Amino acid sequence: MIFVWRKVFLSRFGISLWFGLLIVAVLMAGSALAGSSPVIPAKGGSPLQTGIEAINYSLSLDVDSAYPGDVFSYQIYLENLEAVASFDLLINYDPSVLSVIGLTTEQTRAADFEYFTYSYDADNVPGNIRISGIADEPGDSIVSPMPAGSGAVAEIEFQVAGNIAFQGYMVPVRFVFPGDLGGKDNTLTDASGTRIETSSINYTNGSVQILKIGDINIGDINLNGLDFEISDAIYFSNFYMNPYQYPLNPLQMANSDINGDYMAATIADLVALINVIVNSGSSALRITDNDAPVATFSYETSDINTLLSYETSTDVGGLLISIVTDQPIDPATVSINDADMSVAVGRIGNESRILVYSFDGHTLPSGKQAFLSIDGLTEFTISSVSMSSADGRLVDISLVRKEVVLPEKVTLFQNYPNPFNPETRIDFSLPETARVRLAVFNLLGREVNVLIDDVVPAGVHSSVWDGSDQSGRAVASGVYYYRLESKFENVSRKMVLLK
Repeated sequence: MIFVWRKVFLSRFGISLWFGLLIVAVLMAGSALAGSSPVIPAKGGSPLQTGIEAINYSLSLDVDSAYPGDVFSYQIYLENLEAVASFDLLINYDPSVLSVIGLTTEQTRAADFEYFTYSYDADNVPGNIRISGIADEPGDSIVSPMPAGSGAVAEIEFQVAGNIAFQGYMVPVRFVFPGDLGGKDNTLTDASGTRIETSSINYTNGSVQILKIGDINIGDINLNGLDFEISDAIYFSNFYMNPYQYPLNPLQMANSDINGDYMAATIADLVALINVIVNSGSSALRITDNDAPVATFSYETSDINTLLSYETSTDVGGLLISIVTDQPIDPATVSINDADMSVAVGRIGNESRILVYSFDGHTLPSGKQAFLSIDGLTEFTISSVSMSSADGRLVDISLVRKEVVLPEKVTLFQNYPNPFNPETRIDFSLPETARVRLAVFNLLGREVNVLIDDVVPAGVHSSVWDGSDQSGRAVASGVYYYRLESKFENVSRKMVLLK
């Protein structure tokens, strides 16, 4: 009976017993493999396996998102179960969509590394970035290797192109392995300086999702649901003067591409917006070709002012000039030769911005024109100039600084404007420093007002007459003369005051 029971037990339970032992063995083996192959808890991306042996190191690229025109921080992550003394990385991004503003290890796990360097377009490949860091270079200082752990080891500051056509794109950012996987790129060294080859590292590529910004309504800059209003133009012009106080969010940026050239919030878009408003809602120009007008922008500086000029074959609808200077520009010191154009002056830090525009659709003429002067501005750098044609095209600018050439003789220029009301500007030039007297006379030859009676340096100078006499009383309409007296010669011209 005992024999029979054993036989029955084995026949009924033998298979289950062996099957159970097999499952236990498989689970133990799986647990051992899992413990030796960590995967970094990155935001996402696709892992690139380089080997089947135990992996103690993982490199991962961020998975992020941003709107067109946004600036954002993008991380490179490392998880290491053993100490790391250095890294050599090579990644690639799409430079037509992303541009690099900067790269740093500050506030990362590699912040204390003694050596950190990077290069753009590595190996002459657009979009390649090579990044290297060493904990301790040979010398007196001692910096410990990076201990086991996980987190960012480098941070890239990217900017997304402002082209709204990119919205919805998924832009890959990936590790690059030129040739075979046995090279130096995307490798580490351990605490003893031994290179950790690619076969011992797990790689996870990343990406940047270009977000969709919503329903675009071209011309609705202030997002009140109505497009091509004067309030849109006012907000737009305020943005140029102070983008921090009057910012444009991604949807506003998209709505600002008035001329359809896929470049948002340019001076040409402001001109195109004004043209639509002035012409009672007619369609804005839509750029359909790449033939941009060209212009030369120049400036010359004397001891007392700076004169801005341009030369172009197209009428000019507006300009935006950014000037870096420690000399704040007072709007009262800025004079434009065309009274129909408006000038706005703003300042952010040490940057002054000058916007030349017209809400009435007026323009500056083509050709070679000295259009603006700034009194008292002598030490500065022009950081950028944007110009729009009268029909709302962005103009390609060549910037030139002219050397000041002293006049060869005394010249008294015709006043501007003429006729005038309430004031007019009188320019004159001197070949060398001299005492001059600039005065206004009526038709009877009686002196009405003395504008200048002083020693004046060589160069071009200006004076403004506001139509008043020496006592500050307004004079009557009519014809007047202004005369410049100097040791060289006396010169007179006629002007007309109309009220």
